[in-house]
This record gives sequence, C-alpha cells and structure tokens, in this order.
Amino acid sequence: MQIKLTSKFILATVFLGIASAGCTAPDAKNNFPGGPFDASFAIGEITPGQVLRFAPESTCANPQFGAEECTKSEIVAGRLNEAFAKFGLTTLGQKAGLASYEAFESVGFSANINHSQNNPGQGTKSMFMFHVLYNFALSFPELHPQVVNLSGGTVKEVQWDTYQKLFSAEQMNQIRALVLPDQYTFQSAPWLYSTNCDKNMLNKGFEGFKNFMGSGCIYADINDVRKKKWCQAVEALKPQNMGMPAECS
Repeated sequence: MQIKLTSKFILATVFLGIASAGCTAPDAKNNFPGGPFDASFAIGEITPGQVLRFAPESTCANPQFGAEECTKSEIVAGRLNEAFAKFGLTTLGQKAGLASYEAFESVGFSANINHSQNNPGQGTKSMFMFHVLYNFALSFPELHPQVVNLSGGTVKEVQWDTYQKLFSAEQMNQIRALVLPDQYTFQSAPWLYSTNCDKNMLNKGFEGFKNFMGSGCIYADINDVRKKKWCQAVEALKPQNMGMPAECS
C-alpha cells in the first residue's frame, strides 16, 4: 500500500479538527424501500455481528499476531462508528469501502503493525506507510507535541520517497506507537478518505472503490482478494432488501 502524500496538506487542519456528524444515520434496514444496490444510501451504525461477517478473525479466538494487536468485533464496531461519525461518513459505500480496506490491511483487525516485511513505522489498521502515518499522527492536537519532539523539535517535510532519510527506524516506530491505541488506529482510513479523496468516490459502487484503491487515493492494486473483502462488507452492511452489486455475483 503506497500513498504519495506530503506533510503540507495536514498542517493547516491540525488544530482545526473535523466536525462531528452529530448523530448516526437511521437504521437502513427499516427505511430502505427495496431495490437494487445503492452505495449512496445512508445506513445506520455497524454492529459487532456485521463485523464478524466480513472479518471473522475479530473473534480473536486464535490471534495470528498476538492478543495485544487483535481487536474484538465489539470494539471494532464501536470505534468504526465513532470514526465514521467524526468524519461525517454515513453511506453504505463509504462504510463498506473503508471498513473492508482496514479489514483487508489488518487481516481482519488482527494486526496493528506490518509483520510481513517489518517496515519501520508502518502500522495502524490501515497499515499506513510511515510518510502517511506521520501526517495522520500530526492530525491529532493531543499528539502533535509528541510527534514534533520525536521529530527533533520541528515538523518534517515528509514525502513517500524521502522519509527514510529523515528518521531512524527507532524514531519511526516511536511515532507509530502513538497512533496504535484503539481511539486512533480505527480513524486511519476515515481520516485518509476525508482529507485526501473525493468524499463521493465510494458512493459510486465498485467502480468508486476501484478508483479509491487506485489512482484516486491509495495507489494500490485492486485484486480479487480486495474485491471479495469489499463484497463481504457490502453484504454484511446493506439493508436486507437491497440487491448486491453485479460485480459480487
């Protein structure tokens, strides 16, 4: 997963915050009239049972990467609902797209740092590379002073192809540790989408998700495994009387 961002875009919003949505969408299962798949339809809060349908690893019964990194479905649902409310994300396409993205990257919410390549500073449930994680950490006013301190006293101009020259592995891992707690890590995908992407992108069905994963935001490959995870999330979160996307048939 590679996202080509610099630290400039986030500094203007560090102390401004992002307004909360205020309330959650009504229960979509009760007010959808029935019909074909509609990614732009506003849905209610995610439940632990829905999380288990697209991330069965979140039982944490046999955590692949240790109990300290695995997050149970009850906590996943609550933290995702908080993040979606904070960034004003209400639709089926937005919630299914971002939840499936985090579920894929974190192996069903069972990992919080990269274990396959052991890249210094790579982590969160979205498995941000460090240049993205750095900006994410700076976006929290309460973490900003610590990030600056760990950066040598100044905010660095962090780019995807230069960050390894600016920070030691120890520094990157220390900054990463700041955003691994549940109250931060689950905000990673909603934050990225809300600050770097067209917020209507994921309301355009599978083509919108492909664009989000590709040149529209993430710059990652969209393969059959990612597609399957998206379809699982859509099926779990959609109203019962809504059809499935043609791409999931």
